[in-house]
Amino acid sequence: MRKKLSYSLERRVLVNNRHCCCICQNDSYGKDVLVHHIDGDNSNNVKSNLAVLCLVHASQADAGLKRGKLGSGKKLKPDAVRQYKKTWERKIELGSQYHKKSQRVTDTGDRGELKRLKREALAATRRTSEDTAAFEQKVLEIDLLNGISSERKVRTFLELGQEVSLNSDKGTVILAEQIVWQLFCSDGASRELLKHIAEALWDIGVNAVEYGRGKDTIQTVANAILQVGEQSRINNDRRALAACRQGLGSMLGVAQRDKRAHVLGLLENAVTSLAEK
Repeated sequence: MRKKLSYSLERRVLVNNRHCCCICQNDSYGKDVLVHHIDGDNSNNVKSNLAVLCLVHASQADAGLKRGKLGSGKKLKPDAVRQYKKTWERKIELGSQYHKKSQRVTDTGDRGELKRLKREALAATRRTSEDTAAFEQKVLEIDLLNGISSERKVRTFLELGQEVSLNSDKGTVILAEQIVWQLFCSDGASRELLKHIAEALWDIGVNAVEYGRGKDTIQTVANAILQVGEQSRINNDRRALAACRQGLGSMLGVAQRDKRAHVLGLLENAVTSLAEK
């Protein structure tokens, strides 16, 4: 029997998300939003299944569930909605100041501040007891820097990932999520940006497999590459799609070479999934 979403729960979810679409973020102030059931089951009212979306992204999410029609053909799959929800709610929880107006990003921002935050993020991972909270906070501060292009942020996250993926599962997950986040933090996903993101995840993914990161970590990176691959397919961007396929193929090759049995199955599935797109 379908269980109706209670008014109190709906209001709590909306308030916790600042009445903002978890994809548009502050750009959704003043827009109509609704509480969307991520898995498509309107009786599943657990908090983890409830995402706040604007009407446009709700239609795309319905299309991702193979419900409804959308003229542009764009779709948001449930895994993508879950990641958007998780990242937006984390930024709110950590007190990130996300009340700035939408603006076109250039590459004229404070690069000295970017370098400082990068040093502090690395320092957090090098402590005897890994300070994941401090690392995550620095990564989010990098993401929130004004006047720094998404391409430069992706390069910074890649540079962090080349070290962090060698020794930290949590740090690798944080970086993979932030790199994918640049897809919808930018004003559209340009071909160059898609290629940067695909190659960054490729590099981090291979390191993560080679240095024995955990199964959940490898799954997160693989899912991130699949999301980029889906966006590349929608954009008809063959270069970025090829980079995604090569990245997953390289991860699988390293797992086979080093006999990482715990991740072979999930990587084989990811390679097959992207090959079918």
